[in-house]
Amino acid sequence: MNCACYGAQQLSVFNGYYGEYCYMPLFIFEGFSGKLVVPILRPGRTNKRDNVAGLLIRLITYLRKFWPDTVIVVRGDGMFSSSEFMEWANGQKNLHYVLGFSGNSHLSQRTAAWVARAEEQKRRTGQDVKVYHRFMYRATRWERAQWIVVKIEFNAEGKNVRYVVTDMYHKPPRDVYANWYCKRGNCELYIYDKYFVMRSYSKCMFDYQNVTALLLVSALHNNMAAMTLFHLNVRTNGHHKVPF
Repeated sequence: MNCACYGAQQLSVFNGYYGEYCYMPLFIFEGFSGKLVVPILRPGRTNKRDNVAGLLIRLITYLRKFWPDTVIVVRGDGMFSSSEFMEWANGQKNLHYVLGFSGNSHLSQRTAAWVARAEEQKRRTGQDVKVYHRFMYRATRWERAQWIVVKIEFNAEGKNVRYVVTDMYHKPPRDVYANWYCKRGNCELYIYDKYFVMRSYSKCMFDYQNVTALLLVSALHNNMAAMTLFHLNVRTNGHHKVPF
């Protein structure tokens, strides 16, 4: 996500992809409560994957001091699919990941037969088709092969093929994609929540002022998340189900 700037703010640089001067903030949420764990204001020309592995490793190592046996599942889009992080995570106890992964010609070849079969089913029945498969794949920079889950969909809008990389081999591919990966969309909605859309953390001249504004907006978001959970407990007498 980019955040447009409105003047000559520190760290605001031109981003060719978005065609404007901006920041590239990074947010990490806790998926059950919706609370914001890490807000970082990054320069506009930052590569999306820069130091993502180091950040995740430091964060999880810190959390383990307080919750040593808690199962942690990291889910995110393609910017989090760092080979360094996945190699580290594969050696950790009670740590799993399900991350977006960009398609390429090799993956297209591996899934060509499944895609053709789904397209033929769509043509024959006239009904929307959505199927899931998984297979082992090793990218050039990976030290070992990883599980890839592919979603193949044909509907009125055409073909839609998406990939995720995961270590959750013990779960069916549909479960991994639909019930684990796609739920990250809840956190994306938080980013576009009205408190973040205000973009109050990009209007000041100096970077420390914008960082302070970002932390204040983040605190406001967490207060709202805590109030939401409190009211759910009151209305359901403490027996509500986690909404995501």
